[in-house]
Amino acid sequence: MAADRRRRRGSRTKRPLLIAGLAAFIIVDAGLVGYALLRPDATASSKPVASTQPLPSPSPEATAAPSAEASSERKASALQAPSLYLSAVNSAEAFRVKAGVCEAGAALELEKTIDGGATWATFPVTTDLVSAFRLQAIDSSYAFIVGSGGVTCDTGLTATYSSGAGFQTYPDRVAAAWYLNPAVPTTIHSPSGDRVSPCSASTAVSLAPASDTSAAVLCADRTLFQTIDAGASWSDSLAVPGAVAITDSSGEYVLASEGLADCQGLAISEIPSSVTNEEGVPIGCAGNETLPTSAGENVTLAASSGSVWLSAGDATVVSVDGGVTW
Repeated sequence: MAADRRRRRGSRTKRPLLIAGLAAFIIVDAGLVGYALLRPDATASSKPVASTQPLPSPSPEATAAPSAEASSERKASALQAPSLYLSAVNSAEAFRVKAGVCEAGAALELEKTIDGGATWATFPVTTDLVSAFRLQAIDSSYAFIVGSGGVTCDTGLTATYSSGAGFQTYPDRVAAAWYLNPAVPTTIHSPSGDRVSPCSASTAVSLAPASDTSAAVLCADRTLFQTIDAGASWSDSLAVPGAVAITDSSGEYVLASEGLADCQGLAISEIPSSVTNEEGVPIGCAGNETLPTSAGENVTLAASSGSVWLSAGDATVVSVDGGVTW
């Protein structure tokens, strides 16, 4: 957030030089006090605001490794299906939608930000879609939602080409979309059809499509699988302790993990889009105190155009360098 410009005030005077110097000092000092009082940081509410600036170095207390008991609790807790879906366009623009429940009287709203998540505009979805389990932004105006709606809660696809000003249902496009319906967690739908989830030991909770044939899935037990043939086959499982969210980033996968010894907040890593089960390469640490790290907090990750977005609770932060700094 750019600092407010300081206004310099001054006037010429015929008083002695000493008095003029004293007056100038008083004016400058008053200006600095006024600036400190009027800074957004001093007057903002407690609601977190998105940041695209590197976070300050945390204190030694803040970077202390979490207790063994806390880490064990996080790793042991099963992940839940996301309650919010986020899709980024660039470092300033993104769409998000709450999952909701398909039931009588339910409604769906699409939100968009153009200022890095500081504010969001809300647009009621006007089709019969009332719950969401996939959101994909294509550009600044075009985004689509896969979810369920109608009397029998059928799976459908709704798109907007006007940033939410209008919506249209496209039933013929559902079959070609990747999605994971939380109501059927043992099945993953790919552009080639329904596939059996590789999460045989638990359930699939997060899906990151990279192309029509490539995707990664994160399971409730924090194991990860990849496919390069639209789900016809999957890689061996890769255990990712502390993993909470995954997304695609230009063909690679970006992962957010909690409870790691070297990151008090959420650790960001990158996993190659292959089936070689390579471990993630550390990228950075979103160590902002506004990001909740307790077990069970809903965390959503998105990436586009070199930026990485992270939503946790009510907080949204953005990294403009691929997750290195926040």
